[in-house]
Amino acid sequence: AAYIDSLGFIEKGYLGEIARNKLALVAPIVENQKSAIIDSNMDLMALLAGERLSLGDPAHVPAGQFAVEALKYFGWQEVLENQILPAKDVRAALMVVEMGEVPLGIVYVTDALKSEKVQILNVFPEKAHKPIVYVAGICRLSPACREFYAYLNAAEAYPVWEKYGFEK
Repeated sequence: AAYIDSLGFIEKGYLGEIARNKLALVAPIVENQKSAIIDSNMDLMALLAGERLSLGDPAHVPAGQFAVEALKYFGWQEVLENQILPAKDVRAALMVVEMGEVPLGIVYVTDALKSEKVQILNVFPEKAHKPIVYVAGICRLSPACREFYAYLNAAEAYPVWEKYGFEK
């Protein structure tokens, strides 16, 4: 959005944050699965038990880039470097966990909530990675564009964002 704005395509006063997301540590649904406290004391290696960690390919996928930031924050990235299973996108990373091919994955909370085959063990603290922010802007000041932009930012839209796991 900043790049497009720098080119002069966004109408002045019509660029803003509309929603936020978070990263979740997910696992296949199994009986008696415990949540995990995500902090520097968590032994991610023990949770993986020699298996791989699924995430979107950090070379191409924002979710993967956020996941690597979080791994680095806790000092796990180097230790896990050979155990990361990069997927083409966040949905593919989730699917590998859903199929039970890996014990853990890192995906957006919004994607994890769509699945009936994974459980969220916990959500990464926001300080562990850059904010996951979705922005909207108007490139043409038509009445329909202004109305839609206003709706995205209106209080009555909050329940829709929340229903799908986004935060305002």
